[in-house]
Amino acid sequence: MAHIILASVSEAWLVNHCFRTFLWAAILGKKEQHRFDEELLFVASALHDVGLTDAAAQLAATEVECFAVEGAFAAEHFLAKQGVEKSRRDVVAEAISLHMNVRASLAHGVEAYLLHEGAALDVVGARCRDIAEPTRQELLTSYPRLEMKSRLVTLMKRQSSIRPHSRAGLLCRYGFISMIRRAPFES
Repeated sequence: MAHIILASVSEAWLVNHCFRTFLWAAILGKKEQHRFDEELLFVASALHDVGLTDAAAQLAATEVECFAVEGAFAAEHFLAKQGVEKSRRDVVAEAISLHMNVRASLAHGVEAYLLHEGAALDVVGARCRDIAEPTRQELLTSYPRLEMKSRLVTLMKRQSSIRPHSRAGLLCRYGFISMIRRAPFES
């Protein structure tokens, strides 16, 4: 169900980013031998950037200063409507809320940690060398970036402008845009 809402509210490049985030996260999780709930990690990955879409405000029923927190509220609300139990909704919401932090430790939950690591790999290339080159190429071929760098830079600049006190605003002031542009991916 999460992939359906993702596809209905997001452009293709953002859909691919969310799928890659999940796959990077799962690969890293297995490599590090973490025990994680694959379904919760997938749902969190699929919905982690819903706060960047126009649909977030409708889903969240409340607007907050940070798109990641707004996305966490939206995901929690969506999952509640699907009848997902509160403890599972909380795991997804926590992971989404924390994915824009500079770090998310295992103390926040393995799914939050892995979502952060997968998103960081896809956005700025963090830990890229932890994934074998053939695996990277296969994943990027299956889920192409579709000019993600330029599109994400535009969204981050917009978030920084409309929500200057958010984590996106803070990160942009300290070089996040340059990090996105320097990521070891073509687009």
